[in-house]
Amino acid sequence: MTRQFAIVVLTICVVILFAGSSPGTAAPNAVPKLDTRPSCESPGRKAIAHTGSIQACMRSENEAHEELIKQWSQYAKTDRANCIGKVTKGGPPSYIELHSCLVTMKHVREIRKAHPHPSG
Repeated sequence: MTRQFAIVVLTICVVILFAGSSPGTAAPNAVPKLDTRPSCESPGRKAIAHTGSIQACMRSENEAHEELIKQWSQYAKTDRANCIGKVTKGGPPSYIELHSCLVTMKHVREIRKAHPHPSG
């Protein structure tokens, strides 16, 4: 992957993640409590899982929740606030989506740190 392509991909990811975020939201010190059952009961989620099993989906959500509990402190407070805002608006919340958002934001920070953009 060329550096220019990586920067374009990174920029697209950041734009998508920050679209509609509310910077005034305070980041909680603990993983939020989400009701993930509506997400697991949604037709789209069932189609993705190919099993249609709400129980399998709930197990995946619980695993993502446990992973978030273990890793919560390693994510930046601003990322936690932004990602929580994203997964709790516009549809049923999901720990899987929250975890994906946080991991993506962490990688964005690491890429930016490794490849700083020259100013000017």
